[in-house]
Amino acid sequence: LALLVLISCEKHHRIDLSNMDRTADPTQDFYRFVNGNWLDKTPIPESESSWRLTSELRDRNKKILHELLTELAASDHPQGSNAQKVGDFYRTGMDSTQIEQAGLKPIQPYLDEIDAIRNFDDVLKVAATHQRMGAGSLFGIFTEADFKDSNINTVYAFQGGLGMPNRDYYLDESKRFQNYRSEYLKHLSKLFQLLGEDSTTAGAAANSIMSIETRLAEASWTPVQLRDLQAWYNPRTFEEAKKETPDIDWQKHFELLG
Repeated sequence: LALLVLISCEKHHRIDLSNMDRTADPTQDFYRFVNGNWLDKTPIPESESSWRLTSELRDRNKKILHELLTELAASDHPQGSNAQKVGDFYRTGMDSTQIEQAGLKPIQPYLDEIDAIRNFDDVLKVAATHQRMGAGSLFGIFTEADFKDSNINTVYAFQGGLGMPNRDYYLDESKRFQNYRSEYLKHLSKLFQLLGEDSTTAGAAANSIMSIETRLAEASWTPVQLRDLQAWYNPRTFEEAKKETPDIDWQKHFELLG
């Protein structure tokens, strides 16, 4: 909660006590006591779905990083230096002309990996490749301090594989979520067309992806269920995990992850 009253100024950081609502009883509503005045005076920007003081810190940090990247990309630096690497990385990413000329070539090895899939073992191999790059293919893998022993780090396997935010986007039958699904299908189809497929093939591929992701969504926990960290805590050895999910060789999967 203390983070919520932290404000960032151009020259210093401080706790702004004016954000507190001292009329609130901290023994009954500590959140209101700490943040009440800020909540009352701060509208959510139209471009955002939520807003907090850490959002202001985030945007300020992004502004600082953008200025730094622009500066580094605008000049030459000693070969091999961090400044040269960062400047080249940003300059390359912003060179839309070169990106268009390269076409699919930079990602072709990954597309070839997918095309080479012939069985379930191949699927898991590609999933491990994606996870190693930080993508949550099928499911996610991350390391965090152990929920019950902060002296050690634990590897967590977590639900994933959804292109949209959570299971509601696939399963909720309200008009709002039906519209999300319709627009998502258009987005997927467009991606396949950009890969060179005709509209019919692209549409079929989009429907296949939606079908797979919907099945993953059906097996996913709801956002409310995900708040229960106690339910997350299910330590398993490789052998125990193998018995519960016999189609996944966890030992091999972690070897693929490096």
